[in-house]
Amino acid sequence: AAIFKHNLQVFLTPLVEIVHAYRGDILRFRDDGGFTIYFPAVDDTRNMAFDEAVPPHGSYNLPDLGPIPTATLRATASCIEIRKTLLLLEAGCGSQKLGLRIGVSCGPVRVLQLGGVVPPESHIARLEHLIVGEALEQAAKAAQFAGSGETCLSSQAWEQIKACIIEGQSIPGQPDFHHLVQMDENRYTFPTIKYAARLYDKRSGTCFGVSQLDITRRFITSSVFKHIECDTLQYVNEIRTISVVFACCPNLLDMMSEEGPQQAQALTKRVQRVCYAHEGTLNKILAIDGGMLFVLVFGLPPLVHPDDSTRAVLSCFQLVDVLSRLDVVPRFAVATGRAYCGICGSSRRMEYTVLGDPIATAQQLLLKVPELGILCDEETSKQTTGEVHTHFLKTLDLKGDRAPGAAKTISVWLPLPKSATKTHVGLSFDKTLQFPWYGRPMDGSVVTPTDSMALCKRKLRQLCSLSGWAGIVKVQEMLGGTFNPAIHQSARIALASVPCFTAPTSSPFAEGGIAVIEGPAGLGKIEVAEHIVVHCATQFQMLPIFGTMGPRPFQSSCMCVELLKSTVGVLWHLGVAHTSRESDYEQALEHVMPHHHRGNMPML
Repeated sequence: AAIFKHNLQVFLTPLVEIVHAYRGDILRFRDDGGFTIYFPAVDDTRNMAFDEAVPPHGSYNLPDLGPIPTATLRATASCIEIRKTLLLLEAGCGSQKLGLRIGVSCGPVRVLQLGGVVPPESHIARLEHLIVGEALEQAAKAAQFAGSGETCLSSQAWEQIKACIIEGQSIPGQPDFHHLVQMDENRYTFPTIKYAARLYDKRSGTCFGVSQLDITRRFITSSVFKHIECDTLQYVNEIRTISVVFACCPNLLDMMSEEGPQQAQALTKRVQRVCYAHEGTLNKILAIDGGMLFVLVFGLPPLVHPDDSTRAVLSCFQLVDVLSRLDVVPRFAVATGRAYCGICGSSRRMEYTVLGDPIATAQQLLLKVPELGILCDEETSKQTTGEVHTHFLKTLDLKGDRAPGAAKTISVWLPLPKSATKTHVGLSFDKTLQFPWYGRPMDGSVVTPTDSMALCKRKLRQLCSLSGWAGIVKVQEMLGGTFNPAIHQSARIALASVPCFTAPTSSPFAEGGIAVIEGPAGLGKIEVAEHIVVHCATQFQMLPIFGTMGPRPFQSSCMCVELLKSTVGVLWHLGVAHTSRESDYEQALEHVMPHHHRGNMPML
């Protein structure tokens, strides 16, 4: 990570300094290695320090161009100096070189502050900034027509400064875009433009001081802010395994209108709530052609989990439901792998970001995702737990440059939620007792084996056989007798036709009551609960009904579904409900539903 950070800094430090010298600012370091650079249109003739001998463009005895042409001129001049300074710069990476493709445009933009939801690791509401406008879209299109080391201007930028620069070869079929060769040095040069830009630059007087540092907490990840406070920012850079989600929301309202920012705010807050509920990080928001792109990262400190891949996919399932209610048709791509997570930029301008193959893979996957669809790579499919099923679709050739030794193709997988498998909970046709945690880990398990029932029963027998364990001692005081591992040997249980034993008179299992099992995670609560249910069914002639909510957020409906399914299972056992097959819950419910409540069947 230290070497990668050094290589980035070798490239980015001079770039940032050049941009700053021309009164520009890097608003966003993109995950694909690109930058969004902003040159404000400022009327320097109103500056108190203005000297008529030095016009804003820096060329003596030439008339002032105006704020917008001057800003465009500064942008193109910075491109020329960047090209001269950084073209194919060796970044200490052996034979690997860095090339630049630059697109320039101009026009009105709007900077939005979005969000306001409090992350789980902090008490400060998190805000994100987004810059939008047609100028950004035109600049992105112009960059597509620029070769390595070239600069291309959109028609808007060209009209502002066409008399100040020299055009290169025309672009076939693209009359609205123009290659930049150099400045018209008989009139303007980039050193004089830079001198005037520096002369009238008063930004240092409006920068935050140390006393205003706390204001920036709203825009900085809490773990990074702590490093800033402790002056240990050099330790934030690392190579770690993360899961990245690219959430694309196309065809939104015009962001330059009154309604567009309101829609963007509603989308951002909903994405934040879902992301933070699964303990992920909303790394950045980007404006794309007519829409927004959210970059969610799972596995960044301090919220690191062994099941981050599962959390990433589950968040996509939830976002499909949440965003579609806003009449938005999102698309999602998930990729997992090792990436650089750290500071990108220089001491003057830096940003915490993620760079690497998982980001490039997610970008490529996103191009293949259908509306309301979710796709993931092979590594994500391997690391997801039993809560997610994945199906192989095809192999995809990756475009662009990859790290040495990195794969040139990826396997595309379709993730599906476990609920799509229609698993039963409760008593089944064959007298098997299916507990909710057989198909949905509730104890923090990462890997769910093929035979999860056998694993759960083996863990139960091992734990509850510890005669000195306070948990089983307390439970057996309520149940009576000693722990009998024989009742947990088989998946099928022998339900008692008549009570074999009676519970102690002071027990909630004697005449009814409530038993609460509480304690830290991982200390046997689930095993104890399963033992109690099996013991009551086999010894006390009790029939189980389940309703659980697992550790994942947004699972309130699971309890209702399990209550219905397990109730139907009891009705099957009692012979009250008759169905042609086990999965036909609707037929069973219609059989027992009172006539005056039949209107509730569609909801059930």
